[in-house]
Amino acid sequence: MTAQYTRNALMLVGGVGVLVTTAQLVKIYHWLFPLPPQTEDEQNHSTEKSLKLEYLAELVNWPSVEVRRSAEQLLLDRVMKNEVTLDLLVSWCMSKDLSLVEKGVTVMCVLVKSVDLRKHPKENEFLSTLTEVLINTSSLYHQQTSDTGLSEAGLLEKIQKLAICGLFEVICDGESQKMYMVEHHEDIVGCVLTLVTNSQSKEVLRYGLFIAHQLTVQDSTRNLLMEYDGLRCIAMMIVRNHGDPILQRISLQILVVFLTACDLTVLKNEAIPKDTKAMLSEIVHQGALVPVVVCLRSEDPECTYWALALLHEFVVNEMYKEEICSVFGLLRSLAKTLSASDASIQRLILRLTCFLCLQNDDFKREVLNSRDLIKRLPVCFASSERDIAHWCLVLVHDLAFMGKSSVERLLEFGEGLMPSMVSMVHNHGDIAMKRLMAETLGFFCSNEHLLLRLVSDGLLTTILNFASHQDSELQFWASAMLLNMAMTSDEMKFEILKSGGLAVLMELVIAEHENTQIAVMAAKSLSMLGHTDQSLSVHLVCDGDNCRLAINDSIYHLNKPGLNILIWSTLSSSEVMILHYDVKNAWEVKDTKIVIPYKQHDEGNLVVISVRGPLKQAWLRAMRDVLLFQEESQIPLKGRYDLTDEDQCILLCTMAPGGRLAVSFLEKALEINTQCRYPYGEVVNQRVTDIAVVPTVKILFSTPPSSPISKVAELELLEIFARHFVLKETLLTCDGFVEYLSSIIVSFNELFLSQDIFTPIQVAHCLGVLRTLSVLSIYETCQGQLIDKGVIIHIIMLLYHLTGSWINSILDSQEGLGSPNELSESYTWESPIPSPTKPRSPLDSLSDLDINSHQLGVDQKAEEPSKVLQPNSAKESSGINPDFMKKVVEYEELLSSLARFAILVLSNCAESAGSNKEVLAEMGCVHMIWSVLLCCGSVLKSHLALPISTAMTSLACPGKKSNGNMILNRHHKTPALLLSSDQLQVRNDNWTFESISGNQGIKLDGSSLSDKGWYYEVTLKSSGIIQIGWCNEMCVFGPEKGLGVGDDVNSCSFDGERCKIWNGPASINVENDYGSQWGEGDVVSCLMSQSGDVSYWLKGSDLGVAFKGLRRDVTWYPAVSLSTDQQVKFNFGSSHFRYEPPIGYKSLHSEFYTREIPATNSFNEHVLFVRDLLPPLSDSDRLPIPSLYYETTVTLDTDFPFVYGLRTVTDELAGSSKVSCSINHDSITLPDDTQARFGPLESLPLTLGCGLVLPQGAIFFTVNGRPISKSFLLIMSKCTALWEIVR
Repeated sequence: MTAQYTRNALMLVGGVGVLVTTAQLVKIYHWLFPLPPQTEDEQNHSTEKSLKLEYLAELVNWPSVEVRRSAEQLLLDRVMKNEVTLDLLVSWCMSKDLSLVEKGVTVMCVLVKSVDLRKHPKENEFLSTLTEVLINTSSLYHQQTSDTGLSEAGLLEKIQKLAICGLFEVICDGESQKMYMVEHHEDIVGCVLTLVTNSQSKEVLRYGLFIAHQLTVQDSTRNLLMEYDGLRCIAMMIVRNHGDPILQRISLQILVVFLTACDLTVLKNEAIPKDTKAMLSEIVHQGALVPVVVCLRSEDPECTYWALALLHEFVVNEMYKEEICSVFGLLRSLAKTLSASDASIQRLILRLTCFLCLQNDDFKREVLNSRDLIKRLPVCFASSERDIAHWCLVLVHDLAFMGKSSVERLLEFGEGLMPSMVSMVHNHGDIAMKRLMAETLGFFCSNEHLLLRLVSDGLLTTILNFASHQDSELQFWASAMLLNMAMTSDEMKFEILKSGGLAVLMELVIAEHENTQIAVMAAKSLSMLGHTDQSLSVHLVCDGDNCRLAINDSIYHLNKPGLNILIWSTLSSSEVMILHYDVKNAWEVKDTKIVIPYKQHDEGNLVVISVRGPLKQAWLRAMRDVLLFQEESQIPLKGRYDLTDEDQCILLCTMAPGGRLAVSFLEKALEINTQCRYPYGEVVNQRVTDIAVVPTVKILFSTPPSSPISKVAELELLEIFARHFVLKETLLTCDGFVEYLSSIIVSFNELFLSQDIFTPIQVAHCLGVLRTLSVLSIYETCQGQLIDKGVIIHIIMLLYHLTGSWINSILDSQEGLGSPNELSESYTWESPIPSPTKPRSPLDSLSDLDINSHQLGVDQKAEEPSKVLQPNSAKESSGINPDFMKKVVEYEELLSSLARFAILVLSNCAESAGSNKEVLAEMGCVHMIWSVLLCCGSVLKSHLALPISTAMTSLACPGKKSNGNMILNRHHKTPALLLSSDQLQVRNDNWTFESISGNQGIKLDGSSLSDKGWYYEVTLKSSGIIQIGWCNEMCVFGPEKGLGVGDDVNSCSFDGERCKIWNGPASINVENDYGSQWGEGDVVSCLMSQSGDVSYWLKGSDLGVAFKGLRRDVTWYPAVSLSTDQQVKFNFGSSHFRYEPPIGYKSLHSEFYTREIPATNSFNEHVLFVRDLLPPLSDSDRLPIPSLYYETTVTLDTDFPFVYGLRTVTDELAGSSKVSCSINHDSITLPDDTQARFGPLESLPLTLGCGLVLPQGAIFFTVNGRPISKSFLLIMSKCTALWEIVR
């Protein structure tokens, strides 16, 4: 509040009025200067003076205001010039006689209120006098006893009123006056605060606050007020003066200034708060918080403003936010003030609300339910004040972040919200606002059923503008939103194309970006747009008067006589140009060269030609060199260029290379009314092929495969395009494409062979190739090419090198094998589970055995000993480059990704039918895949377990058939989905939305064996977007469209990541909130009742009925859809359910399988890693790779002796050979008849393991997961020997 506001307030609230006291001033003047005895001349002169003074006294009561004011001023000037009078006034004020003090203070108060004392000689004297009077009377007032008369107390109070009023008038807006006062009378500060706190007089309280305010707004005096505990005193005043807007306004401003401008470091009083948070706590301690909130309802805008400013200090310091939010009527007050206030208050309200919403979801919900507040937001967006629009956007952003229901509420209550947001972007176009707007629009785009409405409000136009911006963050958000829209529905795809989104997305794909995800998401959007079922509509109406053309929603007129050519861009969905050719004579037509403008990326544009007027025949024939009639157009050859005089002629063409026009439609008639449709999917695919796919391949080919120039961006795009069926064919038809990818893998393999130090870019190139190949390999038509062109064998070699590097890393970290010692009978066997703090070493208890390996022949034992195989000798003989191994460890995560996608390629190829399986087996694919699983770490193993089990089963058991169990249907799954060998587990490693259904379905016609319904469980191996439910035989999956289970009316599903249920397109799933968030490892139960009701359980907790009354005339199959990197495992009842189904519900397994299979409570899927085994096996040239390993457990119930090992299985004539160990109660016998003894098996079961290393034929054994320091080499007579487990 400015000083002028203070002065105006004083004029309103009181004080001793000038008109009331001027007459008294005249009387006092006569009394001060009585006339002495005078001579006659002197008496005449005095009479004149007396009459003049009396005359002035009469004038001050004159009816005329101007006369009255002039007389008053003249009288006051005469008094101020009389030093005797002023000195006498001062002496009266300092008198001990209270009546004289009262008279002197009264006159002095009138003078200081009526006359400007600035630069007056008596200014400081008056200031000191009033200060002393106030201090003295305050002291006397507090020293009063019960015997003090009421009249004296009243007189003291009156003097206090006059003195404090006069004092304020002197110091108001005067910096030097305030400094003089506190320097010469420091006690005045404490005196004023005491009066403010304890005085019973409203006038004293009021002027005390005024003086405190004057001291607060001045830097040099502010800290002194704090020293006297002014914060506590003023906070009390907010409570005490509730209902007085002026005093509350002043108190609020003082507190805000204290909080924002005080230098707390110079304060000496230890009892006062020393930081902002302590000051805020003191304000709350005085009970001022609720009154401050109530001040928001004040009719005084100044009071409202300072209340908001004080609350703002609370929230920005994270103090008492919950208490503020809990004050009754807070939002109602904010909404009311927001709708009827100026810009400064609106800005504070929005800022305050944003801070209150921060990390407070409950308050956000209250804000969303405040219709009055939300409906004001569009007006705030339209404000010309940038800060108001900014904080309004911040508030909408935070509210929209709450989820889809929040966006719906914002749009419901905030009528015109989206148009106002779109307009705000153009009005306040700084980059920070646009970035925040882009993120906010991203939240709005998550409401699929509202997208068409938002598009009509300008959402799509804004997104496309962001995509065309140079800022990478805006481009990122725009590409993400366009991808989300493209996944929603065909209607949205059409809107994107109609708005020119194809050109924008194409530019994002081919441009260079620091954030490569921009191009990746744009490419995914293009791929999805290429699967639209919508059409580009061209409506032609032509008669003798006019020719009208409608393309989508745009109207064009081609009415001019002669040749009219419209070129329409299929990229930007807009007119490029309209050409017009016209001459007066036919011979001039022949001389006219018709040129169709053509530049890069014009191929595929739509061209419409209208031939009109008397020379139309000549014009049509003049187009011969431009037009191309293709066979598929089915336009008759005869009469193509003939026209009658009455015919109108229309041609629809597409731009061909070189500016030629490929004619797709030709109509010649008196009147033409035709509608042509071009499949938009074909248009998109052709443009993407020409502008994105082929140029990307050319860029890739422009550098050698081994070049260090980055190819990462190009490979990322090709991985996406490879999933599109049409674009995939384009890639495969590019000469040398597959060979180029293979060459990159070869180059990387050579780095391993030469042990050169590889760089991250080389690893990234190889990884990009493998990711692309993992997509191509899902198609059987591609798998043959990958095998024939050597890609698969190079991938197997890559895996060989990777496993070799892992083993070397293991050996580098392994300690020595220990020295031979005889077994101690008191040896205690360790747990097979490795200690997290101690690395495993070879089994110490068997180290007394001869470490020389032995060769065993197929028919008899060999006598020639083999070379000693130990890790140390292996390392020395192999000559591993330590720098190379350091890089292997450094890039372990990247190398693991190489192994993951390499295995995925092999798994995809192995899963297909045909002769590929035999070829893969001959390449050593089985051994290599198994070696990778044994050598990799636990994280990688979790990714590889499913593809490896699928590949191993497919290659080892090619003729395996289902035994009638309820399983997932490999013939009703989308291509990229990976299915386990038992057909109960699925995983999606692709970017598309992959789906699968069961091989058996249920009917709701009463023919089932179930009394009430059916039940199955799904265990989540991940926690992303997964849709679990049912589909019927009419359901069609669309992975490239983002369509899965529940995305059409022939299916239903539950998604626990988004907590939604789906039963049709997103546009009709409005009220679909359901369930609670799921996590990795959770079990989801799906139930279908006989009446067609579907419900779900999550971790055994019933989520309620999701769908009611599904169709009874179709068959319903269990189904699931998975987004990228998601995996689930089904249990249809072939094993025990985690949760007991409801009474009367049957498992799907029992419904379709007549013989119940015994279920087990648990299934051990653990596979022991070579990192834990560490067999000490090698030769002089290279480290071996384990090809087979198994474990078995020996307990007290085992029949002894127990034999375990391996044996060869050949034909009957050749016989077989066995390498095994024999276990008794207290000893173990190795294959060379060496024995070792140990104590009785009393504490723990014994875990025994056996492994085979090929091609060396070395066999090793383990006890409790630790290898015995001895290996056995088998000399095989036939290289084709097969091995089986001996137990």
